[in-house]
Order: sequence, then structure tokens, then C-alpha cells
Amino acid sequence: MPTVQDLAAQLVGEIPGLPMLFARNYVNQALDSISRDKLWSWNVNEGVIIVPQLITTGTVTVTNFDNTVQFDAAAQTALNAAAVANPPLASRQFRTMGGPIYNLVAYDTVTGIGTLDRIYIANTAANQQYQIYKCYYGPPSNDGVTPVTDFLRYLTINDPINGYTIAGQRLTMSREKLNRRDPMRGAQGQPYYTASYRPTPNQMNSDGSIPRNADSGIMQYEWWPHPVFAQGYIVQYERQNLALGFADYLPNQCPPALLRYKAQEFAMRWAQQNMGRIPELKGVNWPLLLIEVEKKYNFELVGAKRNDNEILTDILRPGSAGIMDFFGPIDSNWAQSHGVAGWN
Repeated sequence: MPTVQDLAAQLVGEIPGLPMLFARNYVNQALDSISRDKLWSWNVNEGVIIVPQLITTGTVTVTNFDNTVQFDAAAQTALNAAAVANPPLASRQFRTMGGPIYNLVAYDTVTGIGTLDRIYIANTAANQQYQIYKCYYGPPSNDGVTPVTDFLRYLTINDPINGYTIAGQRLTMSREKLNRRDPMRGAQGQPYYTASYRPTPNQMNSDGSIPRNADSGIMQYEWWPHPVFAQGYIVQYERQNLALGFADYLPNQCPPALLRYKAQEFAMRWAQQNMGRIPELKGVNWPLLLIEVEKKYNFELVGAKRNDNEILTDILRPGSAGIMDFFGPIDSNWAQSHGVAGWN
């Protein structure tokens, strides 16, 4: 397979005056455009998600309309131990018994003070029972610690301990439906559904603005019922298309001709815009050439999709499970221990 440098160099040779930097960017833009057209096999990957154990040790003091909470000595002992564990304590959720859920965005191991993502809206109270667990999840990881940087969305979440897979319609529940089904989020245990929560980050700056960094905008999902037992899950997910380096190779499943024609579209539009200042670009019917390249691209795209669909035969796309959004051994024992959709 060619590299980005190979295709960029070919593009420079075809379009007079095209800078190499532009050519490289057009190759990456072409790959990004193609990747968004369907779920390609080269954008499917696998990782793991670690669910932490529920923490309820000790008590907490909460203050109405304040975004900080004070844990007692027993709670501090438990939380200090969890502060060095995975996933990070500051990525977990906090609630007093029966109350709404808050994101715990910071915890001081010296003072035992926790910081919430918004003000506490219930009454001021001391020595309250509480729960800290994790119900909002984003990217999986490969090592159990560092989240992957190319996560786009879940494809399946496999529970290898209890023999259950979240897939199909159970993977794409709307938050509106979940709010109607369980507004108080009282269901806890083995998760059977995921619902979209919101993109990262989970906190705001003091002036109300949202901090932006490399991880901003990655969608998080609420697992429901909320998982409260320590366990690992195997996640199959769709990757974002990250920009390739100059010497990086293209995915083996991506036909070079498909990428070349798409990159030519970007380059020819550049040529149309720069005809006035580059003599070699004058006298060429760029609109006609662009139409021809688009035809060639569409022809190649049909064949590429067909070939890739023959490779990617084992992916359950969201919502494709139809009226039976479960898969597995369908006997009475399995059906009684799993959430099963009905027949319409």
C-alpha cells in the first residue's frame, strides 16, 4: 500500500503549483471524508472498560447550593485508597442516598473535600450516607488505564462474566427514554443498556465557559442499570479517522485509487481558485475534469463498499437487531436471566 507521501507526491505532479503541504492535507482530508461514508472495517477496534467497585464507607456532609462536600474520616480512608486506583476517582459520580447524580471532578486526599460539577441542590445535612461509583463511560483502553484517543462510538459491549452483550437497540437508548423509565436512577446492578449522556468535559470554568483540550467533544454514555460491582468489559468500537503522518501507510482495505480520486477533488478545487496567479493552471477546463474525477470516485466507492462489506460481516450496527435485540443461546435459563425483547 502507498504512503501519504506517495499519494501527495503524485498529486503535486498532477496539479502544477500545488504545495506539498496542501497535497498532504488533501490526502488526509480525503481519507477522513471516505471514513465518514460508512462503517469501514479499518475503523473497527477493540478495547476494555474497567468498572470500579461501589464506595459507601463512612458519611458525608453536604451544603445546599455549594459545590463542595466534606467526607468524614472513614470515608477519607476508603476514598484515599481509591484515589490511586483505576478509573480515576475524579472521573466517577457522587450521590447521597436517593438523590441526583453529580460528577465528582476533584478530591483532596488531605482535607477530604470533594468538588462536584454543579451546586448541591438538596438541603444542608451532616453525616449523610452516600454512593460513589461510575455510570458515565467514554472511550475504552488497551491497557486498562489510558483511554484510546480515536474513539467515536460503541459497537458492542460484551460482559464475559455474566454472559451478556449490549448491542443493537439496547446500545442506543435515548436519554429522554431513560429519564422516563428511571428518572431517579434507582436501578443498579448489571447494565443492559447505554444511553447518550454528553460530550466531555464534565465541568466548567469559574466563568461558565467550557474548557477545551484534546479530549473535548468525545461522547460519554450512561450505562443502565448503573454498574456497582468491579468488573472488566470487552468493548468493540468505531474509531475516528486520525490524520496519518507523512510516512504512514494507508489502511490495507482502502483502495489507493479511491483515495487518489477523492484527494484530486480537493486539489482541483484549489486549482480553480488559483488559476489567476499560477500560469500553468490557465487554459484547463477544471470544472469538467472535476466532474470526471467525481464520476471515477463514485464508481470506485461502490466497489470498495461491496468488498469491505464482504470483510466486515460480523459487525452488529446500532439498531440493526430489529424486533429481537438480543443474541445468544435462547433457552429458558438464558431468557429468565437476561433482558429479552418481545416479538411484535
